[in-house]
Amino acid sequence: MKIKNLNKYSYFLGLIILGIILIKIDLRELKNTFYQINIKYFIAAGFLTIPMLLNKAWCWQYLTKKQGISYSLKNSFLMYGSGIFLGSVTPGKIGDFAKIFYLKKDGHSPIKAFVATLVDRFLDLGVFLTISFIGLLFFTALFKRHLILSGVLLTTIMLITTIFLKNNFYKKLAKKIFYKITPQKYQETWKININGFWENLKVYKLKNYLTAILITLTSLTFYFGQMKLIALGLGLTQISLIYLIFAVSIAGLISLIPISIAGIGTRDAALIIIFGKFLISKELALIFSASILLLTLVFVPIGFICYLLKPIRIKTN
Repeated sequence: MKIKNLNKYSYFLGLIILGIILIKIDLRELKNTFYQINIKYFIAAGFLTIPMLLNKAWCWQYLTKKQGISYSLKNSFLMYGSGIFLGSVTPGKIGDFAKIFYLKKDGHSPIKAFVATLVDRFLDLGVFLTISFIGLLFFTALFKRHLILSGVLLTTIMLITTIFLKNNFYKKLAKKIFYKITPQKYQETWKININGFWENLKVYKLKNYLTAILITLTSLTFYFGQMKLIALGLGLTQISLIYLIFAVSIAGLISLIPISIAGIGTRDAALIIIFGKFLISKELALIFSASILLLTLVFVPIGFICYLLKPIRIKTN
């Protein structure tokens, strides 16, 4: 119980980090910097959310199609967007699971939707970690420890993948992962079993994974385009696009450390350190970091519109 309570409160460490940052920066300079923002670039960055979300829906549509489930890109977009909205307003963060309810409603096997969703999320994470690791190679002097940790992580992933594909150990491993990430009440409702999970996972071949990765990279292109527009809106011309991509990716990687809420504090600190290498002020770095957080909120109204156009009733028993 004490350990669980400690884990619960550990998320507030990010807020403490943010508080320390606010104490050390010049609030007057922060205010002046804020008023100098070119809002047109921020509006343009917000609009890029739509094609980015469209590409994410396209990847999920492709993965479900390989499971024998055919949806139009429009419906896939609406289901994907609704999932994001539901994940932001419902307890338990069931956003990704919402898509499974859509397919179940249409008479499709929930396990097929579950596998497609799981693969989609793992590919997102895998591509992101790879870009972050490459970025760490460019900033080894600043992030030696994180470079080592990332190398260990990627090596571990490759070893697990090899074991997963080559040996019978995959059944126990898949079972643990499946029951860890799937709420028990959904397991019972959908009557999902681990054998079905594995059989549907084997549907995907190497070429399917490569195609999905290419689509995922397209989505990231729009995301990094947003980052460049924000940088232009703040007048950050001294950092090239490639370094900006790596800086944002590394900050995103650090924000995954479970000591903050939505990366608040940890992402800010990482960007202040990285941008400092390019003689960018702490105030500009902080506003840039806050802009990333605000951009994630753009998903919510888009998701809400998707939900209104294609509502779904979530049953939890």
